[in-house]
Amino acid sequence: MSEVLTRAVQEARPLMAEYAIPPSTARFRTTTDMAAHLDKYDSEPQGKIKPAC
Repeated sequence: MSEVLTRAVQEARPLMAEYAIPPSTARFRTTTDMAAHLDKYDSEPQGKIKPAC
């Protein structure tokens, strides 16, 4: 599973750089946490997100 995620991140980084999208510092413990974050910030500009650690 982690190999799939690592590959996805490696593929996404050049696209994010091409469109000047900074990498997120958000960290999520569960998929529910991630979905809640996306629901909240999907249509609004994101502010600075503090890391969990």
